[in-house]
Amino acid sequence: MRIGIIGAGIGGLTSAVGLQASGHDVTVYERRTESASSGTGLTLFANSLTALDSLGIGDRVRAISTAGCHKTSSIRTPDGRCLVSLDTATAPPLAALHRAELHQLLTRMLLPGTVRNGVNAEVNGDGSSSLTMDSGRETFDLVVAADGIQSNARFRWQLDRGLRHAGYSVLRGVSFRKSSEVNHLSETLGRGTRFGIIPLTGDRTYWYATVSAGITASGDDPLEHFRTWHDPIPAIISDINPDKVLHHEIYDLTALPLTFTRGRGVLLGDAGHAMTPDMGQGAGQAIEDAATLTALLHRIPDPPDPRFSTTLEQALHRYNQIRRPRVRRMWRQSRTAGFINQSSNPLTVRFRNAAYSVVPSRLLQKSMAGLTQWELPTTGSPDRN
Repeated sequence: MRIGIIGAGIGGLTSAVGLQASGHDVTVYERRTESASSGTGLTLFANSLTALDSLGIGDRVRAISTAGCHKTSSIRTPDGRCLVSLDTATAPPLAALHRAELHQLLTRMLLPGTVRNGVNAEVNGDGSSSLTMDSGRETFDLVVAADGIQSNARFRWQLDRGLRHAGYSVLRGVSFRKSSEVNHLSETLGRGTRFGIIPLTGDRTYWYATVSAGITASGDDPLEHFRTWHDPIPAIISDINPDKVLHHEIYDLTALPLTFTRGRGVLLGDAGHAMTPDMGQGAGQAIEDAATLTALLHRIPDPPDPRFSTTLEQALHRYNQIRRPRVRRMWRQSRTAGFINQSSNPLTVRFRNAAYSVVPSRLLQKSMAGLTQWELPTTGSPDRN
């Protein structure tokens, strides 16, 4: 099949890698003039790694990540008190890596010329499989819209239900400080504030800081709020280059689209189910999307035969059946986790901290293991997770 993909983010590129390896003719259109070379870190859990394995690229991703490194992780309070401690050697697999390095790896796995930068490709509102660009219109057998939370395709296909501000913003960056103090994954929960530390490869540490609206005065540096928190947070902040810090308001979709498909078009990643980062599953769910779509389209013939339209329609219907219930669960749980962990209400904070401190770590590990399970789709009944 001839497949056009809008967006060269992680979801779009992973889809391109899987679909091209399956024998499809794939072109990726990216409106940015250059490939991503910056960014911060991300975490991939067991579900993401399993999905990457199904595409035959899991080991290559692990090789540029911290997968296999035995570390501990914890949830703490600003004074350093440990609420939860987990041994990641016995917890579900987790790989942390730099987003730009994953982007570069995926790009290198594609045939030269697959990604066309500086091209603004737009779908047609009727769901037909053609894209309009400055150079004219191109027709495909399938269009994959992986154009992010502000998806123009979602809007033009009349599937958009609006965006919701999550009530907080996040600052993110990478520090080149690495010592025994930071060889540990952690999230510290304050009142309307959080600070996360995730070691990367190459003596680097990915950090993030969240601040609810109204916590700091306008014009103040939000990171000043964290300088009195436990070690090594002040040391990490002291190493920060302000020019390298990303600062974004956090949004998710107000509600998921009623369907992820329109004609011969399909929404993928944040375009279909943008969620808050509170479960660390944004990239992971886009990767699951890509692996699912690749598996469902694997046996569709090229060139098409008279049964092609029906076969593609069935594959897209199956994609919607599988993915929508799955991501709806993640979307809801991310929103709930953000509400609890980002709370600035003193009573809620006290209850939250008390609950974390008494829940056995094995129950948290079991819950995470269930959440991060993923299997390659079959032709049977849809995933009801």
